[in-house]
Amino acid sequence: LIFLFLIILNMLSCVGITNLGAINVKDSRVGFQLQADGHVIGTREIPADTSKIYLETFVDIPSTSEITLEFRWYYESELLYSYTGQHSRGYAIATLEIDPIKTPSLPGGNYAVQVWFLNTMLAEVPFSVQ
Repeated sequence: LIFLFLIILNMLSCVGITNLGAINVKDSRVGFQLQADGHVIGTREIPADTSKIYLETFVDIPSTSEITLEFRWYYESELLYSYTGQHSRGYAIATLEIDPIKTPSLPGGNYAVQVWFLNTMLAEVPFSVQ
């Protein structure tokens, strides 16, 4: 019985279940420009000379509590940058800022940004730099 309980508990953690209920992110998009209302203009192709890359995603939690999300930015499957932030229900924007003095242009290739809650990946958005 204990073994069965541990299996069920492990399956629940894979879908982002907590004492707050199910945690989901949806409508995720990457871009390098913001609209006047602050939302990201989505694109899967980012110019190499951009100074900021944005991820916008809708955080759906069944309470008014804040949760800690981790955003992991990858280039060719290698972790570039990771940070955590507190988010409540609604749209969240994560930003990868590039220092143009240290990095005048990003290397072309495949990139991705992942959204994590605890040990569960909730979303992954691939994009490329041209």
